[in-house]
Amino acid sequence: MGEFSKIEIKILDRLTEVVDGRLESIGYDNSEKDRMLYSTCINDIEKDKLTKKEIKKLQKKIAKCNSNIAGYISAFLNKYELEHHDGDFYSYRERICRNFISNYYEGIEQLAEEYLTAEKVEQENEFYFEAVFNDELYSFDNKEIDEFIKYMALAERLSKFISILESVEEEKKKPKVEVIIDKMKANAKERESKKTKDELSDALDNLRGQQISSVQLFKIIKDITKLEKDALEYLKDDIGWYLWSMKTAQECFYSKEQTERAYKKIEEKYSKEKQLELGYLKKTKFFFEEEYEDPEEPIYIDKEKLLFPNEFTSIKELITIIDKELNKLESISVENKTNNVKPDMYSQYNNDINEEVLLVEELEKRLAIEAVEYKKNCDDLWETYTFDPKYFDTYISGDLYNVFFKSIYEKIKPLNDFEINKYLTLSVNQFKTHTPTKRAEAFKRIYHDTYWYPNYMEYNPNQYENKYPVHVWKHYTNHFHLFKEASENMLKDFKKGLIGNGRKQEVIEKPKTKAKSKHQSFTYKKWQFESTNLTYLKESLIDKNLIASDTELKHFRKAFSGETIEKPIVWTGNISELSYFIKQLHNELKLVEDLKQQQWAVTINCFIQENGEQYNRTKLRTQKVPATSKNIDMALKTL
Repeated sequence: MGEFSKIEIKILDRLTEVVDGRLESIGYDNSEKDRMLYSTCINDIEKDKLTKKEIKKLQKKIAKCNSNIAGYISAFLNKYELEHHDGDFYSYRERICRNFISNYYEGIEQLAEEYLTAEKVEQENEFYFEAVFNDELYSFDNKEIDEFIKYMALAERLSKFISILESVEEEKKKPKVEVIIDKMKANAKERESKKTKDELSDALDNLRGQQISSVQLFKIIKDITKLEKDALEYLKDDIGWYLWSMKTAQECFYSKEQTERAYKKIEEKYSKEKQLELGYLKKTKFFFEEEYEDPEEPIYIDKEKLLFPNEFTSIKELITIIDKELNKLESISVENKTNNVKPDMYSQYNNDINEEVLLVEELEKRLAIEAVEYKKNCDDLWETYTFDPKYFDTYISGDLYNVFFKSIYEKIKPLNDFEINKYLTLSVNQFKTHTPTKRAEAFKRIYHDTYWYPNYMEYNPNQYENKYPVHVWKHYTNHFHLFKEASENMLKDFKKGLIGNGRKQEVIEKPKTKAKSKHQSFTYKKWQFESTNLTYLKESLIDKNLIASDTELKHFRKAFSGETIEKPIVWTGNISELSYFIKQLHNELKLVEDLKQQQWAVTINCFIQENGEQYNRTKLRTQKVPATSKNIDMALKTL
């Protein structure tokens, strides 16, 4: 076999990312399920029993793995090997995955023939490498790779349960006084975390004295209310109370002398009529939306206009935007809602154009939209529409099937052969992963969200209304094979050169542009109400010489806003410190939204080296825990 070339090593890195990424995703799901399991336990004794029970179950499952995989699982479970790897669990897991994938050197060599440089491999879309394992053109044993991932995930879960059991046993050895003190501290911390915070007041305090754009203010309102009518009305009342009470309090900060001195300057400059026109003098007062005349003060000085004219501008704009949204909701008639169901519901998937919706996903969404429209017609226009139990049997095998075929040709028409192959290959693979049995629950949720769009309604998987989407799904299940076979035939026709740009699959040209990730930056989970924490994080990182001292706050905040960044942050620490910072921020503490394995792509977009060069994604994710990890832990506590 010999040594791998640079291109082959880069391909090995990308394939390892796919396998390790799948393990990371499975591990995340398992963690959530295990937390749920522990939450059902009444006391520590039940938790102890549950832990031991799960360990035995996992040991039995792992014992069934074949001999080709057993050696890797044994190495992964060997805690002494992990200690030799400096205790860095993630890099050790990746090393095991890399060693396993390196056995498929023939497939790696085949892939290497398609690339001229290692940089081209680095730029390739990650979805392509996921599809490679399923492509018969390359020498990869997809079944064995799936088995490896399955048993590695079981082993990872087993190691976590063993770790929990060992920590419990260690806890039992502690003196009773220490245990009592630790529990008291934990209870105090838990009580503190359960205290209700007035997040709205904090958010409004943050807006005071700032000129915020209407778009950003609309986003705040939308995030809080989901633009539901009742929520908008409650929010408007709350903001009204805040505005009235804070304006009253703000006026008390100024003495009579300060007010008179400020008014004297206005009096010298403008006539009484002009002062009334500009708002420095007023004849009527407001209590929320109620306007009234005060006989004891027919004309009075508006202290807000005189002393703090911009203090509450953005907060008043919030009320203006809320009124506009309430007027919109009020103006929509029942007839318009019924007639415009399909266009409105399609609009919620507008962004899917950029996210490359594959064939099965598009099928599910089209079916959900039709199901909602048909139900609303039957409910609202019952004199015209009568529910037909066989309607979807006819619709799916007829209209939907025809639209499906047409949409494929429309989708691939502007693409080159490489892009067509990738799109059809990924879609055909999706028919294997998104079977009706596996997607039944997911479709209920898609139907629910489509039905309530654009409003938000909490989903209840056990509600009575789910009987209808189950009925629809039953007919979809009966005809699923038609769409699957059509997609497979389409891919076969393409590879024969019957469709596409007239070239055989063997001479496919690489795309000239790299597919962009939809994630441009991290999204801080507390951005809405505690974004000031980012100021503290920035100062802490500067104090610890981890980012450039001249980093501007506006650029730093952008890196955690979920939006496109204006200027990347200069990381002055070493690469292992940045790697540890991201692993703690995203993987362990979960302080930012889950990026679905895209955290390293986002990292190299948000942070650059001191010399202005971009970081290498593979090197970043494989770094060991740095000696300065405690400094980073302290900085992250500001969030």
